[in-house]
Order: sequence, then C-alpha cells, then structure tokens
Amino acid sequence: MTESTLTPDDLRLLAVAGGAAPSLHNSQPWRFRPTPDGCGIEVHADLARAVPLADAVGSALHVAVGAALFNLRVAAVRLGREPAVRLLPDPVDPGLSAVLDLALRAAPGSASVAPPFGRDLYPAITERRSSRRPFTNRDVPEACSRS
Repeated sequence: MTESTLTPDDLRLLAVAGGAAPSLHNSQPWRFRPTPDGCGIEVHADLARAVPLADAVGSALHVAVGAALFNLRVAAVRLGREPAVRLLPDPVDPGLSAVLDLALRAAPGSASVAPPFGRDLYPAITERRSSRRPFTNRDVPEACSRS
C-alpha cells in the first residue's frame, strides 16, 4: 500500500457519490472539503440546509450526513482506496462531522473490497431514487392536537 493524494477526478467522483445520498426533503445538509494534505475528505454538516420544521432535533440531518459518508466510503473503495473514518474529530468545529482518510491505496484482495463496501455496491449509488409517495393511505390531519 502506498500513500497518494486524490486527483481532481477522484474528488469529483467522491463528491458525486456523496451528493447522491438520501436526505430529508432532498436538503443535502452536508459539505465536502478535501483535507489539507489532499489525501482525504472532510464531511461537514451544513446547518443552513437543515429542515428544522420537519426535523426539530436534527436527527434526520445526522442520518443524511451518515448516508453521504457511507456513499463516500463505497466510492473510495471503487477508487482502490482504504477508507479510514474519524468521527467528530474536532470539538472546535462542531459542523465537522467526520474526516475520511484515503491516503492508503488498497492492497489487491484486501478486506476493504469485501461487502458491504465492495466495488459491487458502487453502481447502486446511482440507482437510488426519491419517492414522493405517501407512507400510508391516511390523510394528514387538518389540526394537530397537543396533549
């Protein structure tokens, strides 16, 4: 395994894969930034894209950021990288949710290409579709009564 920086094409592929993750109302509440050494991706929660009326406590925002991080990991394996995740690495920057270190190239036949992050999962990223169908056949109530 050797260390190497990400190319502009690598960064583009990663950004497209991460950006295809599902999110509440397709708000895409994340930002990606290359790490200063060029060997990874910072994943930031973008509070300006939060949907507080539908997600008052922010749990859907964190699930969406996690889904984007998952897609980034799958895409990293596609690039032949060993994805190493550091969650919530900087208490000074609360928007920084994770750093994905991709400095190491995967050795042929390494464990990182095995499911669930195998190369076979990458095509599924582009197959995801949003559904606007209701979850149930019940009407939304006109007024919400609070106890």
